Amino acid sequence: MTASASGLSPPQPPAKNLPAYAELHCLTNFSFLRGASHPHELVERAMLHGYSALAITDECSLAGVVRAHTALKEMEAEQDRLRKEIEEKLKAAGASEAGPLPQEALDAAVQQEALENWMLKPLPQLIIGSELNLTSADGEPFCTLVALATNRNGYGNLSELITLGRSRAEKGSYRLGPADFTDSLPHLEHLRSLPDCVLMLVPQRTATLSHTLHCAHWLAAFAGNRAWIALEKHSLPGPRLGGQFDRLLLPACDGNRPRAHEHADRALHLARATNRLISTSTSSISAARK
Repeated sequence: MTASASGLSPPQPPAKNLPAYAELHCLTNFSFLRGASHPHELVERAMLHGYSALAITDECSLAGVVRAHTALKEMEAEQDRLRKEIEEKLKAAGASEAGPLPQEALDAAVQQEALENWMLKPLPQLIIGSELNLTSADGEPFCTLVALATNRNGYGNLSELITLGRSRAEKGSYRLGPADFTDSLPHLEHLRSLPDCVLMLVPQRTATLSHTLHCAHWLAAFAGNRAWIALEKHSLPGPRLGGQFDRLLLPACDGNRPRAHEHADRALHLARATNRLISTSTSSISAARK
């Protein structure tokens, strides 16, 4: 498989000596009316750009993770096939030499081939996660968290929390609040603070500085060193956070929250966002008239 065969356009050569980059907040088209690209397209694009890891974090769902995992397994199998082809060619070229092919020679040949065939680039690590929009007891928005599972137990805890949120609301929606992280019911005590998951607070542009600080302090109080604040260009409150990072009590990480792997799909994302805005506005007007 080549970049052209999969519909991917080759990126510009990356700058040298850049640190490894991992995208920790990424939506697929399983986030209805928000994400535009299929999971496998995002995985392929992450590999093409040399990402060290990619977190699939659809809203209160793990559906995109399954497809992304399947895509990675298929890409891994294709890489094994290509490596065997390269190894056979090298052996045929040096058939007169006795002994097995040195691993260093094979690795060097694969790296050289990867310059032309993106399918031989290192695969990104898949991180399992989910975006959770919490609401307070009165139904008002509280904050947005991105939960990333760090091991099998964290994956189980996140899955159970998603099931809990979905079971409280009609199909297609969910309901989770801050109390689900700090005041769990007796039979859900193991979900208190969502163990074995990294929790990232995503500030919202519409939130006041005092509310952002309140949410940051709330998260830091129970999550400790598992708590971070995500500085994303789509949601950063801008200058209101300037000079306030020492008050947040959380370390910061960068993010882009990609929702599309190609510019063409970004147009689709914008159309979906517009439809969602129109639908929300229409519902609000209808409710006000009643």
